[in-house]
Amino acid sequence: MNYRIIFLCCILFCSYGCKQTYQEESESVLKFVRTDFRETIYLNEPKEIIIEDLLNVAVLRVMRDSILVVGNQPNCEYLLELYSLNNICKPLKQLVRKGTGPSEMISCVLGLYGNDDRNFLLTDYNTGICNVVNMNVLLKDSPFEPLYKFKYSSEISDNSNVCMVNDSSYVGYNRWYLPNSKFSSIGQPLSYYKCDANEEKIEVSPYYMDIVNGCGLLYNYVKGQIWGIENHRDLIHIYDDSLQLINTLMGPDHYLPQYEDEPLDPQNVVVRFADRRNYRTYCDYYLTSKHVYLVYAGTDSYDDMNLNPVEIFKLDHEGNLLYNYKMDRYL
Repeated sequence: MNYRIIFLCCILFCSYGCKQTYQEESESVLKFVRTDFRETIYLNEPKEIIIEDLLNVAVLRVMRDSILVVGNQPNCEYLLELYSLNNICKPLKQLVRKGTGPSEMISCVLGLYGNDDRNFLLTDYNTGICNVVNMNVLLKDSPFEPLYKFKYSSEISDNSNVCMVNDSSYVGYNRWYLPNSKFSSIGQPLSYYKCDANEEKIEVSPYYMDIVNGCGLLYNYVKGQIWGIENHRDLIHIYDDSLQLINTLMGPDHYLPQYEDEPLDPQNVVVRFADRRNYRTYCDYYLTSKHVYLVYAGTDSYDDMNLNPVEIFKLDHEGNLLYNYKMDRYL
């Protein structure tokens, strides 16, 4: 089967101003619009690259400008594949068989958001286990074996990722958080966790938030900062390594979603966007040694059966807007 593959780094970010208390409803923000970018570049009709042996792709990433990392859908025999861009015909390695054995996973979500040689994650959402892996180890001619693994907190939203800060700690986005006091009493969206911590009993909210919350987390090791990149509001929050908010960017469309609730039963209520809106903003991101890239959908009527073209915003590590790449298709 033929697959159209577009190799792009994904995503953005920034740094500006003084520290402030995290208050979603009243925080000061640095607003930007599309004309604030240094240049807009239109990218049309990309080259089609045919890889006959691809299984059923979920995620593609490029590392070292030479290795294609493929995270597959959970219906595949192998959940992770590595290809050389110099010889794309056959995979270098096929890893992580589907199963429940010591070197197997039921599902395998690829948590790779930068092209340096730091460790990255393979997360099994079915078991709640994160496998910490390294590209040098994966390329060796040996069976798949993670460096170590840990069970992540059930407080973390399914619409976010586990963000490793060091070998023993990670940051997560709270599944019960929403910037609306009617539906959420959680004050801070992000929390630190220890990899070796035992799961503690948590207070469960009656509000089902998955439709309206979600935030991608990126550890900017160059600056020692954590970036929260929202999925449904065009906001990017920059925190220091103690989770104090340093700065917030808002743009380019300045969406301010409103919410409404719909009871499912006496104990559970689903929270939706008001007026039948369906906001989709930042949907992917990628860090390099000099830049951050954000993939931006930018719509208040998202329809996964009718996907509009996206933009890719390129910024430097100081938060300066550089380029807006306007694509001719959804990525």
